[in-house]
Amino acid sequence: MEDKNKARYEGIQFSVYDILEKQFSQARKGYDSDEVNDFLDKIIEDYQVYNQKIETLSQKVDQLQTQKAELEAKNRENNYSDGLETPASTNFDILKRLSKLESQVYQLQQQQSQENHSFSNNQ
Repeated sequence: MEDKNKARYEGIQFSVYDILEKQFSQARKGYDSDEVNDFLDKIIEDYQVYNQKIETLSQKVDQLQTQKAELEAKNRENNYSDGLETPASTNFDILKRLSKLESQVYQLQQQQSQENHSFSNNQ
């Protein structure tokens, strides 16, 4: 549970409770205490709204970070299962595989060309 006497976030000097509990000394020619109290009440309301917004946004950040991590894990899993990526994959490995595939395509084209040429010679 939150310590009521301490500010919640680093860099914030006063908590809602600090403002609420602050007592000012009375001076002969001082400010109107009712006016000061009304103003401090409004500041307290603002602090409560800010604290709620910060809490809501912090929860949203946590939720989005969790979703991001889940999506990244799912993406890695999909890439591994599709054979697109292996843990040891490097650009060099990918280039070797691409070169091998190009070589096979070229050989198939050559065979097909030879077969077409020999077919046309036989007729």
